[in-house]
Amino acid sequence: MENAVIDIVDCRLNAKYVQLDEPNNKMIAKNAVLKTKDGNSLTASVIVFDLKNGNFKATSDNGKAADPKKPGLERQLKNALLVQPFNEADAKVEYLARDSVKMSKDKSIIYLFGDAMVIYNGVKLSGSKITYNKTNNTISANKAMVSSNKIDGLIKADSISLNLKTSETTLFGENF
Repeated sequence: MENAVIDIVDCRLNAKYVQLDEPNNKMIAKNAVLKTKDGNSLTASVIVFDLKNGNFKATSDNGKAADPKKPGLERQLKNALLVQPFNEADAKVEYLARDSVKMSKDKSIIYLFGDAMVIYNGVKLSGSKITYNKTNNTISANKAMVSSNKIDGLIKADSISLNLKTSETTLFGENF
């Protein structure tokens, strides 16, 4: 994605370019600024987010580690970015759609059409069409928006895929 703005928990990432490296569970942001909601920021030529472990590394133009604008900010940002994986014991998936809801024969896949919405663990995903696969704990949404009590604002994309077990999120297309 070019000229990306992504809300991540209590932080906002502004980057000239963002690339998802799915096989390695990494997101690479170039020419980026990462800001907390209280206004602290980290500016770097490259920030590599480890989506599996919930941490990141930032480097400046000279190849050295980037320094945050305030002492302790790196720890604060890392804590804010930690992702809590889906735990079936304490999270219930709720869903609804304005147009229709269809299910596979074995009821393991649910298809939601028209102003569809899935809510789980404080996260609300809405879109024109949503597919929820109970077997592999994945949700895919078209013309999608994600909001949460942990982030300010909305994340918007042409389509979004979420893995509820690993919290891996993939965004496709530009904001609509």
